[in-house]
Amino acid sequence: MAEAYNVLIAPHNPNGPLSTLASAQVCASIPNFFRQEFMFNDVPWRDTVIDHPIAEMVYDGYLHLSDRPGLGVDLVESEMEKHPGFTKNPPENFYI
Repeated sequence: MAEAYNVLIAPHNPNGPLSTLASAQVCASIPNFFRQEFMFNDVPWRDTVIDHPIAEMVYDGYLHLSDRPGLGVDLVESEMEKHPGFTKNPPENFYI
């Protein structure tokens, strides 16, 4: 509906790198994309859980999509296991 009314889309993505790349794929496929908001420096290990860091995909002021299959990255399971996330008693202002 936004496109039908000439409204630009600026998705908010406070999630991890996979969500960022999935959102970027959607944004690249719509004509009314404006900006993609995403977390870049939330945790120091953010790019270690994927095999092609997002930091290397951002240059010239843009997030450049990969030509690799799927989202362009694979998960690094050994790194993911080091950061299981919160399952109870999260810090204030966090959600599970």
